Order: sequence, then structure tokens, then C-alpha cells
Amino acid sequence: MSLQGKVLLMCGAGPGVGRAVAMKAAERGADIALLARTSKTLEETAAVLKSKGSRALCVQADVADPQAARAAVNTTLQHYGRIDILVHSILPPHLLKPVLDLTDEDLPDWRNSVSTSIFGALTVSRTVAHAMVSRGGGAIVFITATSALQGYPTVSAHAAGKAGIHSLAQCLASELGPRGIRVNCVAPGVIEGATVHASFPDPQRRADFVASQAALNATRRMPTDADVAEAALFLGSDAAAGTTGQILAVDGGRFFH
Repeated sequence: MSLQGKVLLMCGAGPGVGRAVAMKAAERGADIALLARTSKTLEETAAVLKSKGSRALCVQADVADPQAARAAVNTTLQHYGRIDILVHSILPPHLLKPVLDLTDEDLPDWRNSVSTSIFGALTVSRTVAHAMVSRGGGAIVFITATSALQGYPTVSAHAAGKAGIHSLAQCLASELGPRGIRVNCVAPGVIEGATVHASFPDPQRRADFVASQAALNATRRMPTDADVAEAALFLGSDAAAGTTGQILAVDGGRFFH
């Protein structure tokens, strides 16, 4: 699956899925623009790409700010001349509480989590879509979560925000399809990758957790950041030219939708 000659904007280029997407896209020949809120995140991901023989444009911005999102997209356009693929993978602030345990003081955090997901996705995709329309098309891929498809306790804010992106993506697919732009989502389940490694620094505890999670999946393996990246790049590539408005779960077959 070649991406030779394509320009990919990776929005949310931190460790985990975002970094995996950037690395695999570069391996397939794409020119990469990395977008993140912090310079540290950008520098770390750019260093990983450089170690593999690839370079990337680094753009620091908070895409929840419409003006910052527009400036970031314009910087990418000035550098590369176009954007063919947008992959959006922003992890909102986590608020893990049952709804009945939420206090009035928690509600601004709940609202911020949902807003970060939906509004951030809207601001950057809207700006990129304008650029794609002028060039006759492109592909947008949102990284969401299976919690938006199958709710479970304590994750109402995260699930609601990601479910909002699913609806946004399908509206965008309907509106932008006639303009040559496809819009899809990849919904990861519990993934073996950067987050799990950070949560379980002890190798044995990490191995036990991975084994316990894998046992719940039809494939009896736990998907990885790389698996999610492969799905995103497929949907962003010309190989998925007939696919838009879809939600592709990458969860090892834990749930069937």
C-alpha cells in the first residue's frame, strides 16, 4: 500500500497511535506533517522518524482553538503545497467516574473532555477540508474508541466525545463525498502500546495484563498501536476509494458491531 507522493497531516503526533501512523506513513513514502500541543511531543516523534531515515514538518498548535488550527494547516500547506490525508488522534482529558458519582465540580471537566474530542475534530477537519476541496479531494480519518460503540461504566465523558466524532464523521462524509473527500473512523479497543507500557512499567505485570485482555478477544491477541495505524492508513489510502462514512473497530474481535 504505497503512499508515495502523498502528504499526511498527523494531528496528535504523540507516543502511541499518532506516532505509529506517522512512522508507517513515512515508510510507505508519504511526506509527513506532525501536529501536537507541545514541542516535546513533536521533538520526540520527529527524532523517531529521523532515526528511521525520514523527516517531518513539526507544527505546534492546540486545535481546539480555531485560529491555531487554521494557522497550523496553513503552515503545512505553505511547506508541502497540499494535504492529501488527515489523521486526527487527540486523546481528551480523562475523567473516570460513574455518572452518579459526578459532583458539580466535576461537570466542567466532563464538558471539557467531550468538547476537546468533538470541537477539536471539527476545527481541524473543517480547515483541512477547505484545502482538500480546492485540490479535488482527499481523505480524513478520525481515531476514536470502541467505548463509543459499546458503553461501559466510568467512561461516559470519553465515550460521549468519541461517539460525537462518529456522528460528525458521517455528516462530513455525506457533505464532502460529492467534493471528492472521504471521511472514516478507526475505533480502537484496548490496545497494547504506549499507554499500556506507561501504565504497567513492570514487565511481568504488563504481560499479565496483556494476556488477560487478549483472552477476552476473538483473536486471542491484543491489538497494537501498529494495528490501528495500519487500519487508519488503509482508510486514508486510494485502496479505500470506495469507503466513506464507516467506523472500523480494531479490538481483536471483542465486540461485533
